[in-house]
Amino acid sequence: MPYKTCTIGSVVREIAPNNSSWFIPAMQRPYVWEQADIIRLFQSIYQNFPIGTSLVWPTTYNNPTNHGAKRIYWVGPRQGNNMPPASAAVPEGQQVTLVLDGQQRLTSLCVGIYGAWVNGERQSKLYFDPTIPRTTNLRQRNNVRQSFKFLPADAQPDPHLISCSSILSWEDGDEFRKFVADYIQMAGDDTPITGDEMRANIQSLRDSIWQTEAYCYGVYHATSLQDALAVFELSNDTGRPLEKTDLIKAMLQIAWNNTPLREELPTRSAEANTQFFGNQRPFRDKTYLNLFLLTSQAELPTNYRLSDFTPEIVEQLQGYWGIFPRHLNALLRQLNNWGLTNNKCLSSTNALIPILAIQVWHNLGYGQENIGALTEIEKIRQWLLVVLLNGSFGGQSPRAIGKALEIIRENGHRNYFPKKELFNGLENEHNNDFRSREGLDRFLESLDYSDTNARHRIRLLLMLLKNNIQPANISYEIDHIFPRAQWGAQYPRNINKLWNLELLTNEENARKTNQTPAILWGGQFTDDWLENNLLNVPTLYNHGYAIWDDPERLWYFRREAMVDRFCAIMEIE
Repeated sequence: MPYKTCTIGSVVREIAPNNSSWFIPAMQRPYVWEQADIIRLFQSIYQNFPIGTSLVWPTTYNNPTNHGAKRIYWVGPRQGNNMPPASAAVPEGQQVTLVLDGQQRLTSLCVGIYGAWVNGERQSKLYFDPTIPRTTNLRQRNNVRQSFKFLPADAQPDPHLISCSSILSWEDGDEFRKFVADYIQMAGDDTPITGDEMRANIQSLRDSIWQTEAYCYGVYHATSLQDALAVFELSNDTGRPLEKTDLIKAMLQIAWNNTPLREELPTRSAEANTQFFGNQRPFRDKTYLNLFLLTSQAELPTNYRLSDFTPEIVEQLQGYWGIFPRHLNALLRQLNNWGLTNNKCLSSTNALIPILAIQVWHNLGYGQENIGALTEIEKIRQWLLVVLLNGSFGGQSPRAIGKALEIIRENGHRNYFPKKELFNGLENEHNNDFRSREGLDRFLESLDYSDTNARHRIRLLLMLLKNNIQPANISYEIDHIFPRAQWGAQYPRNINKLWNLELLTNEENARKTNQTPAILWGGQFTDDWLENNLLNVPTLYNHGYAIWDDPERLWYFRREAMVDRFCAIMEIE
């Protein structure tokens, strides 16, 4: 790949606002540099420090199917600072240069020289102060930071400040010398440095812009969009890389005609958070996009790369993008009914992938009119609680996701959720031993309410106990069955164990306060309620209500009942 060098001034002029040859393809992320970044860039130029290289793709803009540049944008100040770029209308057959890498620097050069523009109006301008003593000593470079500053467009700058837009007129030597002479005369003696020093500073900036070939860029002659994307991906494997999400967004933005994915994605993820999770933010652009891609029928690998997105898959994804929110919202409404959208219960959005996949692929609905699905929906709830409890889909978890999707494809169908198959297939992904009664009992024993890190798991386990086929949409509080206040400071070790804990609604917890179970369970709670909280085991009734006065005995029997219930849910024999 050949590299070219040129002066910074020539490349800035090449991408001037009225120029129509250099463009940013839609694969690029939005302009993200701040004013401080731009100042550092110009400081580096002024000090003759390296400013990095760029990568461009010269091509002919033909039919978009040739290279997919359906949306390309101007490089330059029309983007503004932290504003989306303006769309560019490019005639067929026009020669264009697409910037594959380095657009942040290029746009920053334009913002510094032409100014930052928002809605067609100049918002800020960069100024240069040649009266600041210049140094090439890297250890003293902090002093140079004052040489450049941004001011509002309507500000009245100090007469000693030079607008960086003046740089455009400095290519001509005679015009430049006249500019310097006029400036030194205007400055007079009211400066911290001499006229010769000011002349040297301005000359240094001019030489950096118009004399030194300080701008370097590689020229890649791609034959197709996929070829260019591959180079784009490689170019971002080092330095400040784009995440895979950025690359996928870019590729789909290019390929989908008139579908503004880049704009819709953050809106959709924000709406999912706001509608179902309040102040929590389980969905980011990355998690939302991953959920969308892996639950489509495109059968992408879990560690997908750009090369996996064939034209057929891209077309499939475009159709799915239109209906995906309906499927996801149906699932999130069900999670809300289960009480899993509060208290940070949804610790991994990846755990939703198998559930959403069977919903989409096999048309498993959540409506109560689908009688056969009710039992399967309860199985889904139980499975989801277990994998959240066990962290089976923590982190990126591509192996767990891939295995789960394979099981869904092979075993899932309408009105059947393969809970047992998923448990067995993912047994190596569990963080805890849930494969035996003994292992499960050890896990339960390890949990203590006094450990704040354990409370999340305790909540999930208590939710798992409840028979929750019917929607509840109830927020529960964790309550001590026997209050700690009953013993004062010398309470027994089991007081904070799972078998002394239950989930109560706000109203129930307010009614209970610090009363003992003997008072409450003497008729204030129904048998169904007691059974649903594993407080109605036969052993308790065999001993009558005297059992309520024997906490250790109650805890023993309830522990056994809990293990029995969990083993049944997890299908442990």
